[in-house]
Amino acid sequence: MILAKHIADRDILWLLGQVIDSFSSVAGQDVGLPLSNLTSQLLVNIYMNEFDQFVKHKLKARYYIRYADDFVVFSRDKRWLERVLPRIRDFLRGELQLELHPDKISIKTLASGVDFLG
Repeated sequence: MILAKHIADRDILWLLGQVIDSFSSVAGQDVGLPLSNLTSQLLVNIYMNEFDQFVKHKLKARYYIRYADDFVVFSRDKRWLERVLPRIRDFLRGELQLELHPDKISIKTLASGVDFLG
């Protein structure tokens, strides 16, 4: 459990587990946390730190920005971006049980604009 790497107190872990398990999304899938939940901002940063470390240290991305669960990776090398995209997808799926939204993935030039957090 990723939280247990950063939080030693079992009572706090139990409480956080209760908060996480209290959320139920559409169609009965227990996925994510409600955005209005004040713990969301803290938990997403702890959880996604695993991804931050992967992008910085394994992929060696020079230009990477993340806010909550949204992120962008910039590079002058389109082929590099094409090569790391499957690695990103595999890491998110395998390590964090997250999926990239198929409609929100694109490789394009900066001149065409960046739709981020919008």
